[in-house]
Order: sequence, then structure tokens, then C-alpha cells
Amino acid sequence: MPKFTTPLEAFLYWEKHQPDAIFLKQPLDGNVLNYTFKDAGDEIRKIAKKLIDYNFPKQSHIALLSKNCAHWIMSDIAIMMAGHVSIPIYPTLNAKSVNQILEHSEAKAIIIGKLDNFSSQKEGVPDIPKISIGIYGESDGELWEDLVQKMEPLKDVRTQCLDDLITIIKRYDTYMETTRPVLDFYSKNPNFYEIDGTLEIDQITSKINDILQV
Repeated sequence: MPKFTTPLEAFLYWEKHQPDAIFLKQPLDGNVLNYTFKDAGDEIRKIAKKLIDYNFPKQSHIALLSKNCAHWIMSDIAIMMAGHVSIPIYPTLNAKSVNQILEHSEAKAIIIGKLDNFSSQKEGVPDIPKISIGIYGESDGELWEDLVQKMEPLKDVRTQCLDDLITIIKRYDTYMETTRPVLDFYSKNPNFYEIDGTLEIDQITSKINDILQV
């Protein structure tokens, strides 16, 4: 098996060499949606193209508000593919906390995925571009499914470097609700591991790496 250095490199390899292999499975309403590497790659590339079309500066911060699901993984890869940095937000936070993270991280846009009660959180989302994933019942901003229908897939994907910032994980002191969020910066460069909360970051990232067999 090839040795990969980044999650994006791994995904692009399997998309090319095993396009019909199952990449993700998503339970939904008693059924299971299967996404092959080819299926997922098509959606990821189209969402990445949309993110690029926003003309944000390179390495802009794109928030991701969702429970664990197939589209969480696809969103994260699309953000990487577009050359931006993901800002994952805990799906159970209230509107005030969501707003703190979005403002503190200077998020340029947000992808809204699988949630239990987004109506109680949406007040915390400022006026930034939104992409909602319709199969989970959300409809704010543009629909993921509409973008998949109308966007052309991104063809030229830049090489992800070890020093590229991939994601920013927010640590939150729950006993001090008014405390501003603390943001941990993470890349695939091992030099970035020497930060508070590294174990938690590694656990989250390993979910992607396990799926992609990094």
C-alpha cells in the first residue's frame, strides 16, 4: 500500500485507483446511502469549486457545523481541496457559543450538515455564505444538492503540503461560559503537535485517516 503524507493525497489516490470502491456509508431514514470514491469525489470537487468561486483569500477559514456523517468527511476534504482551513464546530453548542467561534475564527463561510436542532443555533450564524445539506433537513443559504447539480467539478487540485494548515479545533472551557474560545492549529507537520489538546485533535483527524487508509 502506498504511503501517504496527507488526507487529501490519500483520497485522490483512491479516487483514481479504486473509483468504484465504497468510501462512505450514511444511514438515513432506515436506509443506507453508499458513496463510492467516484461519487464522493464528484460532490467534493463541485463543493470545492464553489468555495473557490467565493474568491476568499487562500487558507481562509470555513466553518463546519454538523454531527458525524458522510458529508462531514466530504465537506472537510472539499475545504482542503479548495485550499482553505476547516473550523469544525461541536454540533450541540448553543447559538451564543456558535457565534463566538465563528466570530473569533473569522470564518468566511459555513457548511451546515446533520444536526438535531439547528433552529436553536441559527441565530448565532452571522451573515456569511452558507451551504446547507438538504438530505438532513437544513435549507439555509445554498443547498449542497443544488450545487452538485449545477457546478462543474474542480479539475486541477493543488498538492497539499505538510506545512499547510488543515484545521483549527476550538477548545472550550465549559465551566467558564463567557471565556473566548481557544483555537488550536493543526497541520500534518509533526512540528504542530506540540499544542494543548493534541490528543483530541489526533483522535478527530484519525477518523479521516482511517477511512482513507493513510
